[in-house]
Amino acid sequence: MADTQELVSPENRMKTEMARVVVIGTSCVGKTTFARALARMMNFPHVELDALHWQPNWTPRPPEEFRALTADALAQGCWITDGNYGSVRDLVWSQATRMVFLSRESILWWVITTFHRRRRHYRQLFDEATISQLAYVEFRSPFEARNFLSGIGTTL
Repeated sequence: MADTQELVSPENRMKTEMARVVVIGTSCVGKTTFARALARMMNFPHVELDALHWQPNWTPRPPEEFRALTADALAQGCWITDGNYGSVRDLVWSQATRMVFLSRESILWWVITTFHRRRRHYRQLFDEATISQLAYVEFRSPFEARNFLSGIGTTL
């Protein structure tokens, strides 16, 4: 008589092993992008913990409400979730069948380590001004950029 493992198709075994996946990693490493793609491939719901935790204007949800929303979202049989929230880790990790740790460098680290070099490089290019009709505008804050856009909006 064949072992029951042999009767299970590789696809069904994969679906069982990947039934509830939590994707963790540092900020800006691509957790949500990876989790969303995996959920789409597996045809499972994607539970984005950031979406459950944050209210409008980046206001954090009260902890008990965040836990309740997370518990409800995880009540589904299969899911792919992403996030590093310690306040719901016990709920998520205790139900997960697989954990994916994205331990590569994050885009945030890349931005931090390349910011000054790129700023100097672009400033040098602008100072050389080899294209005469090109006007150079630099915004050093979101406020300056918004003011510029507002000014254009009133002239159109």
